Amino acid sequence: MSITGILIGLLVFLLGCLILANYVYERHRAAQVHEVGEQLGMTYHADGDLALAERIAGFQLFAEHAPSRIWNLLYGDKAGMEYAIFDEHGPKRKRRQPGRDVQTLLYVQIPEPIQSGFLMRPRVWDQRGRPIPGYAEVTFDAYPTFSEKYALYGQEVEEVRRLFRHEALTHLGPLDHICAEGRGTGFLYFRAGERVAAAQLHAFLEEGFQALELFRPQSPVRQ
Repeated sequence: MSITGILIGLLVFLLGCLILANYVYERHRAAQVHEVGEQLGMTYHADGDLALAERIAGFQLFAEHAPSRIWNLLYGDKAGMEYAIFDEHGPKRKRRQPGRDVQTLLYVQIPEPIQSGFLMRPRVWDQRGRPIPGYAEVTFDAYPTFSEKYALYGQEVEEVRRLFRHEALTHLGPLDHICAEGRGTGFLYFRAGERVAAAQLHAFLEEGFQALELFRPQSPVRQ
């Protein structure tokens, strides 16, 4: 056998090993997520469903990239609000980084509509390079740590300022890789490009609901 044939055979073998390892990992993760769901009283679905896809379709995140797959879906109810935790393929990576990162998202159906749609993401992850139709950037001069670290966009700037009060800005500013989007009666929360370990899903759920509470309007934030 020629050296070329040996190299091709080796590449095929390595590719097969990678595919097998990914398959084993996904089966193991699915079992872990299912177990966590049972412990938390949540309903597990191996794949996403049409109802969820329709609910999240209007978010700006999915206007920028259509989720090629939603899986490891958990449905639950907390404080009278329905929510879902699921894995999905995030946006394409930067140039010279092929593929997509798998990330874990929390979606919450909230009882009262958010007064103004908003989108928050790390500046290092904010790769659009162009305006978002219907949105304007919102910055806070009195909170430079937050505004330097995160890009925040809103449909109604003053309404978004009222949503992001002192407590929200000082809580979120020191955190890393947080993404949040509010639209109508829906709220998305995730860590950019991060797949949350099954053992950390409960903590991730609590973290997301804590953030949601911070966004509820009270007194205007100092600008």
